[in-house]
Amino acid sequence: MWISPPLDHTGSKTLDKGEQLAFARQFDGLSGKKSYYKILQKFTHLFDLHYLEERQSYCRLDEHSDVEDAIRIVKIPGKGEEFDTNVVIFNRGLLDEYLILTDAVFVRTFDFTQYRPGTFGGWRAAHDVSFRSDGGMHYRYHVEAAYASYLRGFDLVRSAATRDAIIKRFDYTAAKDKQYASFIALDWKNKVTIEISCAPGHTANYFTESDLPFETSPAFFKSEVLLKYKADSEKYRLAERSISCRGAWSLQAYDTNDAGQVHTYLVYLRALPYEEQLYWKSYNEEPKAPISKRAFTTDFEGTWHLEYDPLDSLKNAVSDLNRDQVPWWTLRSEKLRDQVHYPVTSSADEWATEILNLDQLVVEGFETKWLRNKRSFWDELPTSVSHH
Repeated sequence: MWISPPLDHTGSKTLDKGEQLAFARQFDGLSGKKSYYKILQKFTHLFDLHYLEERQSYCRLDEHSDVEDAIRIVKIPGKGEEFDTNVVIFNRGLLDEYLILTDAVFVRTFDFTQYRPGTFGGWRAAHDVSFRSDGGMHYRYHVEAAYASYLRGFDLVRSAATRDAIIKRFDYTAAKDKQYASFIALDWKNKVTIEISCAPGHTANYFTESDLPFETSPAFFKSEVLLKYKADSEKYRLAERSISCRGAWSLQAYDTNDAGQVHTYLVYLRALPYEEQLYWKSYNEEPKAPISKRAFTTDFEGTWHLEYDPLDSLKNAVSDLNRDQVPWWTLRSEKLRDQVHYPVTSSADEWATEILNLDQLVVEGFETKWLRNKRSFWDELPTSVSHH
C-alpha cells in the first residue's frame, strides 16, 4: 500500500517530478453539475485567492480593493455532438511570480489529432514517427496523407518577469516611487490658507524647528466627498470619525465643521493611495469655518468630547438591546449599525437612503408577534386590574 502523487507514472521522468496546478474532479453526490476544478492549494494560499461561484473564478482584491479574477474557469459549449470544453485561465503575472518563487518552469503539453469523421479506422500498426525541436518547443508527429495525422509535444514556459523584479516587490524596505497630491489647507502655524503638498518633507511636526506647515494642517472638502463611501458598504467602512477600505487603506480621522465641510489633516491624506488623494482633491475648497469643536477637543486638547450625539446614543441603545437579547426587538443584521449615518448633503436620494437605513435598524427590529400577544394579554385583563 502506498500513496501516489498527482503526477506519477506519466511516462516522463520530467513530468513525474512536476507539480500539477489544476485538478479536474467529479462527484456523483453533487446536484446538477457533477464535475468541477480545483487549483493547487499552495498556489491559491500564496496569492490569497478565493473561489467565487458567481464569477466562476478564483479571485482576490486588487490594489484598489476591487475584486479581480486571478484564475478563470471558462466553459465553451460544444457544437452539435461535440463535447463541451473547459478552459482554466491563469493570470500570467501570478504564474510568472510563482515560477520565480518556486524556481520552476511551466511545462505546457499539446496534442492535436486530425482525421476524417466516419472514415478513420485507426493508425497503421507500424508507422514512422518524426521528432522536431523548435526553440523551447519539442514534439513528435505522424502524417498519413489524405487520411489522418497527429502531433504531440510540449514547450517550456519560463517566467517573463525577472527574479530581481519579483524580489523587489517583496522588499518593503526599498524606496517606493509614490506620488502625493497637494491640497488647499489652513496653515495655522503661519496663519495663512495656501496649497500644501502632503508629501514627506513638505510639512513638519511640532518637534521640528522650521517654517514648514504642521502635518496637522487641516484641509477642507465639500460634504459630497463622503457619498462614495456611503454608497458601497461592502467595500468601505464609514465609521463616526474614520474611513477604511477593505484590505487597502484607511483615513485615520475626519469630521464635519459647522459649515458642513468635511475636514481632515495632511498627515492622514498622505497615507492614502495617490488615486484616492486625487479623489479628495477634486472636492477640496477653502475653509468656510474652523474645524469642529469635537475635533479640536479630541485631537488637540487630548480630552474626551462629552457632548450628546443623538445618533451615537441611538446606536449605543441598539447595541445594549442586542446584547441583552430582549424578546421584543432583534437586530436584523450586524452591518446595519455601520450603515446608518447623518445625511451630509441636501440630496433627496441621500436622505431617502439614510431614512431607509434608520428604519431597517430600528423599526424593522421590533418583534410584532410578541408585541401583539402582549397587547392581547392587557386587553383581556378585568377593568378592575390596574395597568402599569
